Amino acid sequence: MYQSAKELANKGARKVGNLIEHSTGKVVGAVVAGGPSVALAAGPDYTALTGAVDWTTVVAAVLAIAAGVAVLYMTQKGAKLIIDAIKRA
Repeated sequence: MYQSAKELANKGARKVGNLIEHSTGKVVGAVVAGGPSVALAAGPDYTALTGAVDWTTVVAAVLAIAAGVAVLYMTQKGAKLIIDAIKRA
């Protein structure tokens, strides 16, 4: 009833995924691909959607947000340094 992974490979089965029982190493279940046409099927084409996006504005917006966050961190670090200097004095 159970086949080992080696026996399944020797039969030439195309394995998409195997569920192997960890304690015995036997194959509990196997999924077999239908054929080369299934494996080589092309995915959906999103060029019409991605081509319509102006990436320069997206990149500029992301960089502006990152710059704002960096300014906040630098301000916080500067305030900590000033407070530490006052405590030492």
